[in-house]
Amino acid sequence: MRLRTLGPDHPSSLESMNNFTDTYYNQGRFDKVDNSRQDVLKMKQRVEGTSHPDTLVSMRILASAYYGQGRCDEAAKLHRETLEARHRALDPDPPNVFWSLFSLAATYDTLGRFVEALELARESLKGYKTKKLEKTSETGYARLALGRALLGLNRSAAAEAELLAAEPLAGAQTRPPARRTLAPVLCSLLAFVTACGPLSQSQWLAKYDGDIREATTAIATARDGIEQARGYSARGRAYAEKARYSRAMRIISPEDYRKLFGQALDDHDRAVALAPQDSQIHFERGKSNYDRAAYADPGDAESRACFGTALADFTLAVKRDSSNSEALEMRGLVNTALGDHDHAIEDFTGLMALDPRRGRLRLADTYCRRGGSRTEAKAYGQAIGDYEKAVELGASADACDCQPHSPLAGLYLETKQYDKSWEVVRKARLSGKWIMPETLQRLKTESGRSE
Repeated sequence: MRLRTLGPDHPSSLESMNNFTDTYYNQGRFDKVDNSRQDVLKMKQRVEGTSHPDTLVSMRILASAYYGQGRCDEAAKLHRETLEARHRALDPDPPNVFWSLFSLAATYDTLGRFVEALELARESLKGYKTKKLEKTSETGYARLALGRALLGLNRSAAAEAELLAAEPLAGAQTRPPARRTLAPVLCSLLAFVTACGPLSQSQWLAKYDGDIREATTAIATARDGIEQARGYSARGRAYAEKARYSRAMRIISPEDYRKLFGQALDDHDRAVALAPQDSQIHFERGKSNYDRAAYADPGDAESRACFGTALADFTLAVKRDSSNSEALEMRGLVNTALGDHDHAIEDFTGLMALDPRRGRLRLADTYCRRGGSRTEAKAYGQAIGDYEKAVELGASADACDCQPHSPLAGLYLETKQYDKSWEVVRKARLSGKWIMPETLQRLKTESGRSE
């Protein structure tokens, strides 16, 4: 009635359509949400603008509807767009940003993209802590997503710790048992963010098999070597994704996992042989090797070998196309994983010119990490310089994994530069960041002041 009387763009009409969509969502009727929310989203974008808070809520609900239908690639894309829109709009409600980070992390968990999920879940969790929301259910969900990512990366002890912390917050009914039986319990706790059921596993495996068949057809019908190379590259990625997902869900033996990844790398090698000058072809092979390295035990021979191969491909991808920001970022991540912070800083400095926001985040985090390494080596002067650079770039403002304020205040305290230590404390408090209580108490005692 409102739609006919007031017109589709009237606020009351939008509210009515929104209410209908929310009802479908609460009932789990995601197909209805899909159609209805798409209409609402288009109207809100036209009437209220793409960055309006209500528009962003509509984007989030539509992404959740995609997720409920098993369309996780589309869900991930829309969750990423929502998160980026919130960053652009400088969303005045930080918990909305934290929830968007969690939603994307949870979707990546389901896709088996655990390295990316880990970073997003940590960022979400630290954001909630910054706003003193540690005891909320939202924080519990962020911990669950973090635990899922850690388990997917075979870091069972850390995963168990996150689950134990999440249990009273997220309303879990089962306490995580011994580490060897953690996976099935985690599946029950994360039913809303993972594909743990047999049907969901079948759906995802069918999707990857479909991608493999589609790429095989593309190879057979290619008109030239370039098209054939892209088909081999796509099939290589599909084999690699299937291998990664199957291992993460514990539905494949180590031998079959290696065999599947071997098929992936064979296809990538064929692609490179057909199109050695194609930047993206090298990037895709590097990505598959990076993924395999991430699943190996950190620091072992297999992990370092895969990282080394990935590094070579990302380097060739950048050489072939200097504007390939993804390849440059991935090369920086490999250098970080290998402990080569100097070259990682070079990579992320280059990334800043192509993608300022992501470049700044990566660069700030790497300076902070190098500061930690230099602190361990007792190179305090150099460490202070790195931490100062991280603060200047804004690492803490974006809740990066490495937080520079507290260690920087501690180093100034260690070198008896009390005024500078207090200045770092002041900056941390203004931005809502954490300083170790022990550092603060010692600073008060040694400096003879409370502020």
